[in-house]
Amino acid sequence: MIKKVLLIAAALILAISCSKNNPTTPTNNGDTGIGNTGGGSIIEEGTGTSSPTTIADFLKKHEGRYYSEEFSEQYGITTRYIYYRIESGKIYEEESKTEIQGNKTISGNKLQIEIQGNQSSQYGSDWNPHIEILNFSDNSIQEFYKMVFTKENFTTLSGYDIVTTISQAGKYAGNYYVYGGDTDTEITKEYLFTIDDKGNIYSVKDYVSKIRCSLNGNVLTLEFPEAKYNFIIEANRAIASILINNIEQTSTMRKSDLLTPYAGTYSEGSITLTVDEANAVITPADLMNPSAILNGNNLTIYDHRYIDNTAKVEEHKIVFNGDGTATYTKPDNGGTVILNRN
Repeated sequence: MIKKVLLIAAALILAISCSKNNPTTPTNNGDTGIGNTGGGSIIEEGTGTSSPTTIADFLKKHEGRYYSEEFSEQYGITTRYIYYRIESGKIYEEESKTEIQGNKTISGNKLQIEIQGNQSSQYGSDWNPHIEILNFSDNSIQEFYKMVFTKENFTTLSGYDIVTTISQAGKYAGNYYVYGGDTDTEITKEYLFTIDDKGNIYSVKDYVSKIRCSLNGNVLTLEFPEAKYNFIIEANRAIASILINNIEQTSTMRKSDLLTPYAGTYSEGSITLTVDEANAVITPADLMNPSAILNGNNLTIYDHRYIDNTAKVEEHKIVFNGDGTATYTKPDNGGTVILNRN
């Protein structure tokens, strides 16, 4: 899925993204350690289950397409994005027809998916592994997104200076990075912090006076003016939780119905509605940023567009009539058309 998650990497002011435009909202339920139910905590190793059958049975209880809604104060519109589709015991990102690949673990109402980076992408941000934490309720999913910083052997970096020294941190010595940039310029490693074997913790020289640092067990906290990072440090990586105003960022998605019962092609004259399990598209509507959301037999294709610094949302409304036809209402009271299933 293309999710863009704003993770403020203070020293470098990194905009670290995954594959989807992912509006983030604060929650007081987010924790940053290890735990098995609720919040943004990682499922404790050795607990939960990775049984494909158990996970499939759990997902079958939560079938639907899950979407976000966010109001833009700048443009005065509400945008909607499909995040996940859950169908037949499998989970998919956005409008993809390929099941999410990754190590899945479930505990209670929490599903954890560890996803490897895609180094065939042209965007460095897609090269980074990450962890998605999904907390399920009856009609929604609350998602926490964990960036994974890869560890390599410690080397001195130009432009970095000591933030503080914590002798116990020496056992976590290494340089911790994520990828940035793109193939049009250069894929680069972006180092947020490094640790030497004496426990000296380094970051970008211009920021060291602004950083507060502490270590609690294997959880390293780096607090910048823009945000706070809590890192769970493991053998070859550090799992990052991002807190703004001391609150972990999260996204909440609403459940809508599956499109599969209405899959097919519906047409009349020059208008064609194409519905499959993953998406619905109507032509010729010149869609720019569409999201198709079904509730019952009512399908709305929301299309938000930005033209000359203004924004607009068009709503293409379709009602499936149950007799092989669908009633299409054009945006802005543009009239109705009866579409026939081919």
